[in-house]
Amino acid sequence: MHVVIDIGGTKTRLAGAHDLGAFLEPVIVDTRQNYREALDALYAAAVGASTGASIDGVAIGVPGVLSRDKRVLVHAPNLPKWNGAKIADDIESTVGAPTVLENDAALVGLGEATDGAGKGSAILAYVTISTGVNGARIVDGQIDRTTYGFEIGEQYRGSGHLGSAN
Repeated sequence: MHVVIDIGGTKTRLAGAHDLGAFLEPVIVDTRQNYREALDALYAAAVGASTGASIDGVAIGVPGVLSRDKRVLVHAPNLPKWNGAKIADDIESTVGAPTVLENDAALVGLGEATDGAGKGSAILAYVTISTGVNGARIVDGQIDRTTYGFEIGEQYRGSGHLGSAN
């Protein structure tokens, strides 16, 4: 059994998948602002999403900037108490299964490029406006590389105004 987790600013969704082709009914829980409390809730929800089956792997989409090795949530504007959390390591030690961490918008963009509206596109730009603003670029079915993640809602625009001569 694999478990996929989408951590949002207010709600977290988890689902189990036996064959990675079809997901079981999702489990939806409130996203806890306190990271340690959230970790306990994620573990309980992951066990629920797996319907008691052994968990072989976990994939997590998180709303924020990840470390270069994609193991740590460096900066999450909507979850500031999670900044610096070693989510991949913590979930691996709690659940006992390999864990992959990726930016949530990048994962949704990848899904659109491989199995959604952008299927068959060589290059796809995905933009979302929900709790935050973000997007990703998908090239040939792969999340494009970035230095710190896309996090387009957190980009610095500069001191000039739109349309100004500055």
